[in-house]
Amino acid sequence: MPPKEFDFSRGIPVETPDHLKPTTGLGRELLDISGWFLLIIIGFFALFVIYKISRLISKSYKKLDRYLDK
Repeated sequence: MPPKEFDFSRGIPVETPDHLKPTTGLGRELLDISGWFLLIIIGFFALFVIYKISRLISKSYKKLDRYLDK
């Protein structure tokens, strides 16, 4: 017999519906792997954007310095 959860509002143990049960086995592993993969991709994208912004700022300061030296 599967374990039942307790419904405190009604005061009785109830069966959890299938669509509310967490995924088991391979499904959970795939969700976990895809979540980490997505997090890594977003992280690399953020680092790339920070790198490009820093290069842009560096170039603008070099142009400003060249302009002020004249």
